[in-house]
Amino acid sequence: GDRTRLNMLRALSLGCMRAVRAPVSWAAFASTAAGDQGAGAAAKGLGASESATNEDLFGSVSDIPWQTLDGNTTRMPADLEGEYRFSITEELLAPYKQNPLLMNVVTFRNASQMEINTARIQKAIRRFQRAPGDTGSPDVQIAVLTEKIKYMTEHMRVHRKDVHNRRGLQGMLNQRRKLLVYLKRTSLSRYHHVVSELGLRAS
Repeated sequence: GDRTRLNMLRALSLGCMRAVRAPVSWAAFASTAAGDQGAGAAAKGLGASESATNEDLFGSVSDIPWQTLDGNTTRMPADLEGEYRFSITEELLAPYKQNPLLMNVVTFRNASQMEINTARIQKAIRRFQRAPGDTGSPDVQIAVLTEKIKYMTEHMRVHRKDVHNRRGLQGMLNQRRKLLVYLKRTSLSRYHHVVSELGLRAS
């Protein structure tokens, strides 16, 4: 529940701060900071007391850019801005938002592609569900298939000889087409809503 996620946030926050106080980890961040401001922030972080409070630690790293430890800036998926991993809500995260290292962990900036795909599917379900817990209505099934088709299409652009997944992609396209035909026959208004929201071509 929320208590478990809150405890996890606190543990992640303390873990991130301990990593910052380690000279090797902090040096990686300091080396990518611009000008004297980055060096000052590094010195401030290295001099932090072991007994410092969470608030003091948040202040000591507030100037660190959101980036990986090797200095390469990572890209946040535009469609997942404002979404968080581990089922963390905005309310639970509010007291910790000044900690850029923690935000790197809980946002999708450094998430794996599989986790990003799952998050997009869950977002599509929430967007088109007709009632809480609805995962089987035609609207939701079409939205989920559309997300899978988007990813698989990008995959096939890179791996053109992947015959197995090309067959799977064709199967998903056929299944979505059948669901669209069914939805158009049973509820024309819902059909037009789904088609317009997902940017599909009306038949």
